[in-house]
Amino acid sequence: MCHIGQEPLEHIPETAGARIITSPNGYRILGVVNPILNEPTCAAPNCHQPPSKQKILGMLDSQFNLSQVDRDNLVIRNLMIFYSIGAVLAIELFAGLLLMRMLHTRVVKLADGPREFKNGNLDFSVPVEGNDEIADLARSFNSMIASVKRAEAETELSRKMVQVAKMAAMGKLAASVAHEINNPLGGILTYCRLTSRKINAGPLTEEERVVAQGYLEAATCEIRRCGNIVKNLLQFSTSAESVMEKVDIHSLIDKSLSITNHHFEINEISTVTRLEAKNSNFIGNANHITQALIALFMNAVEAMPGGGALTVATQDVLGPDALRISVADNGMGIPHEIRSCIFEPFFTTKEDAHSTGLGLSVVYGIMLSHQGKIEVESEPGRGTTFILTFPRQIKPPEDQKTMFEQPVVSHL
Repeated sequence: MCHIGQEPLEHIPETAGARIITSPNGYRILGVVNPILNEPTCAAPNCHQPPSKQKILGMLDSQFNLSQVDRDNLVIRNLMIFYSIGAVLAIELFAGLLLMRMLHTRVVKLADGPREFKNGNLDFSVPVEGNDEIADLARSFNSMIASVKRAEAETELSRKMVQVAKMAAMGKLAASVAHEINNPLGGILTYCRLTSRKINAGPLTEEERVVAQGYLEAATCEIRRCGNIVKNLLQFSTSAESVMEKVDIHSLIDKSLSITNHHFEINEISTVTRLEAKNSNFIGNANHITQALIALFMNAVEAMPGGGALTVATQDVLGPDALRISVADNGMGIPHEIRSCIFEPFFTTKEDAHSTGLGLSVVYGIMLSHQGKIEVESEPGRGTTFILTFPRQIKPPEDQKTMFEQPVVSHL
């Protein structure tokens, strides 16, 4: 193309250059504009010679069809998406298998622990693998199982100790109880003989019939007395479940004194009761509390071999809401050097071969199960006082902190 007569170009317009346009048929076209520079090879024989000062002679606008390029790009993009999805799936599969091996199997084994524990299998242990969090959890579970086993063993031992101490107390009471039952039995025998004589003497007058009826009623009273003695002993000796319920301490004190009353009489011990608590009710186990009282009564009898006086008192305690029971004797007292040992199992200062040394340790265990406190006041030669303080309500297991600031055992 000849450009004579036109103004020479100094530069390419900004609108020129590479561009992409869409054809009427819908495919894309790449347009590229390139300058034609003023060079000697640009001149033609039948055209004018371009001036030497002219830099650009013209522009070359080239257009390229991009339909095939677009199709190729689409294929490549789809392949890249396909390969990417495949790679992601492969990585996820590999990671899943790795997690299955490293975590899932171990978690399943860990889950077997609570299941076995629920079924009562305390011999099961979770395998410990590695040093990560799952291994720490397995160690913690195994430690918990071991603690539960120890607690169950200690509970069973405590239960057996309570029963042994109870049987020991029963043995000490046996002689006095036999004598106590023998007295009403002798009365019954006497009344029966008198009634038999009245009947054998011939027809009874109205006056004799009334007398005989009186003999029979007296015998009936003595039989009831024997029945009550045996009933109280059976209730005391029977191993009861540790059921916490509302109890009346005054009633339990009367019951415990009735069981040991003849033992006091044989040993020339008088009893004084000062039941001053206005509210004598609290939550506890009646059988265990009775056992604790009888153990303290028997301990007081042994502390007064030459006779003496036993005083049992109750009083209300405010802030915290509790009930206090004191059992005091005027016996030998407890030497200061052994006062810290008296609640230890099997500790005893008695030379009696039948003494088990479990009485006061069982009292300690009973106070502990009631979240209570036991205090000892003693002076050698002047006597000993045991003070039992029971909270009126038992706190739930998750909050079984003693309600008292002082420890369970206190030596005053």
